[in-house]
Amino acid sequence: LSETGSHRVNFANVFADLSKLLPASGETAERLEEIYKNPQTSTGDKMRALLDAFPSGRVILLLDNFETLIDPESLSLRDSELSDALNALLSGQHHAVKAVITTRIAPRDLAMGEPGRQQHLSLDEGLESPYAENVLREMDADGRVGLKTAPDALLNKAREKTRGYPRALEALYAILSVDRYTTLEELLGLSLPDEVVQKLVGEAFNRLDPSAQKVMQALAVYNRPVSPAAIDYLLQPHLPSIDSALVLNRLVNMHFARREAGRYYLHPADKEYAFSIIPVEKDLTTKDTKVTKENQEESLLASRLNAFTQHDLLNRAADYFAQARKPREEWKKLDDLAAQLAEFELRCEARDYDTAVSVLDDIDFDYLFRWGHYRFLIDLHLRVKDRLREKMLIMVNMYGLGLGLSYIGRVKEAIAFLKDGLRLAREGKNRDWETTFLGSLANRYAALGNTHQAIEFYEETLVMDRESKNRKSESVTLVGLGNRYQELGDTQKAIKYYEQALILKHEVSDRPGESIVFNNLGLSYLDIAEYHKGLENFLQAIDVANEISYPYVQHFGHHGLAEVYLYQYDLVNARVTIEAALQYDVPENNHNVTTLHGIIALRQGERETAQEAFAKSIAQADEILAKTPDYYSALDAKGLALCGRVVSGEWKVGSGERDKVVAEAVETFKRARKIAPHAGVVKSVLRLFDELVKCDKDGILKDVRKAAEGGD
Repeated sequence: LSETGSHRVNFANVFADLSKLLPASGETAERLEEIYKNPQTSTGDKMRALLDAFPSGRVILLLDNFETLIDPESLSLRDSELSDALNALLSGQHHAVKAVITTRIAPRDLAMGEPGRQQHLSLDEGLESPYAENVLREMDADGRVGLKTAPDALLNKAREKTRGYPRALEALYAILSVDRYTTLEELLGLSLPDEVVQKLVGEAFNRLDPSAQKVMQALAVYNRPVSPAAIDYLLQPHLPSIDSALVLNRLVNMHFARREAGRYYLHPADKEYAFSIIPVEKDLTTKDTKVTKENQEESLLASRLNAFTQHDLLNRAADYFAQARKPREEWKKLDDLAAQLAEFELRCEARDYDTAVSVLDDIDFDYLFRWGHYRFLIDLHLRVKDRLREKMLIMVNMYGLGLGLSYIGRVKEAIAFLKDGLRLAREGKNRDWETTFLGSLANRYAALGNTHQAIEFYEETLVMDRESKNRKSESVTLVGLGNRYQELGDTQKAIKYYEQALILKHEVSDRPGESIVFNNLGLSYLDIAEYHKGLENFLQAIDVANEISYPYVQHFGHHGLAEVYLYQYDLVNARVTIEAALQYDVPENNHNVTTLHGIIALRQGERETAQEAFAKSIAQADEILAKTPDYYSALDAKGLALCGRVVSGEWKVGSGERDKVVAEAVETFKRARKIAPHAGVVKSVLRLFDELVKCDKDGILKDVRKAAEGGD
């Protein structure tokens, strides 16, 4: 992976590319995909799980041009996720993966961790003799520039002048290739400063013909491997008849450019120089022209097509990727969004952050989040934060950050962004965005047990929805109100809200919304033990979700259906159904599904399977609780899982460890009830607790139930 190559250095690419070295199908591949997609699993744990799949052999992970990822002041990695992954690689058990990092700046945070497992190879002095001389001779394979047969003393002087730096040696060869009238002796007579590489790179560049210089600058603008077609597109306003393929191959032969799978790119030193001599922006004022606001705007528009400036070339390069996207139906994995991600990067480099966030808005939740790239997408949203001008796009970004952070359990941080978005919506008197932020805030407060605050927000939203006759938003608000009254134990009131919402969902043709309402109605009927109606609604929810490929409801529908089967003592169907729910990754609910899986397996007498499920649920819950301690759903799931581990016989009778786990379960339930003492929540927890008690032959849990129901 390289910061100048087709695969940038980030954790998503490290994980994906190493995974490609494993068998494409099988238990290991499926398990790793599930681990990667789970946002409650830390980056370090994901990396360790991946490394465990390489117990023997030798795998080399090369991270090239790493210095661009390092803050030059703090000397720490800017990418915290990548830092966690590399520290996990250093500190983990023995594995076959070895990392080689090439960088001009040493990363301090990596150097401080496990120094005994690192080897530093300093190239400050460049290549020694005879290696530098050998490089020069090898480049001049046909002897055309006189290096192959040059005297040893002259090549030794070349090594001393270039200090043996590989890129300086290449630049020396490039100069001689371009300028046949300059001899090596004359070239070595130049006075070279300390920045010998930059000096020779500049000398080599300046001796190229104008077309080749433009091609070099185009490669510098893209700053990633691109095809000749991309270069032709970028340079068309400036060199209309350009055929860059011939020029590019010539540049490769002269060691100016590099080629990778039919795409071309530059060494960082060449990129920096070639880009630095492009004018930053066009001066729109002249002595003979009076520039008004109107003709300045026209000039700026024309500038985007015609000016040879950094800003306009970056934007035109981004335009190339905008038209190079794959068809939407082919978006299946991260590589399929390479064009959008390249466009996003280039828009940011051109300081066109508004367009960048528009690109991001098209691929965020329906694609990147669905595929498990949670933190990657949050980082992209953070990159444009505080740099947007259009208030609508600021709200889009705030909403994306709010939902993204809540999705990985960082609910309090999410609330801060959603509040900022709500403030902007109110300042701009944008009622649609105001109701969107209010509804999302209500959901976040509910997740922290503040149900009454959530209801106030929903009721405020409902008034605005009806005033503006926004039927779709009204249906969403009604579902939220139903959820909250369900938690409070007022099931009949919840059902009325759901039924009203279902009518509106059908009216506005909101099929995903319909599937959610069917699922929630199923939960309500489950709550009042009307299992037949519950079963009917869960099946309808799953049917609609399957029809529209909606994993979120497929997950929840199977979760609810499995509970119905459990309470009807149909353990076989309960097991099949909960395992179907496990196939869909919904971070906010994974801990609950995994706990139910453990309970069903325990009821079937499969203790080892149950123990594994309970341990996994505790880990999922702890990951959320580390960021959001008030996430009561995770506390309840953890309390049930702790009880499950004890009942499954993981510790012997009379074991002090078993008593500690029972005490931890009590404290966990007490924390949950302090946050969410609501009747509906307690009722649903106790239903599952009582299923565990059926397996508790020794009465281990006799003192735990009181804590689960909120007693002292």
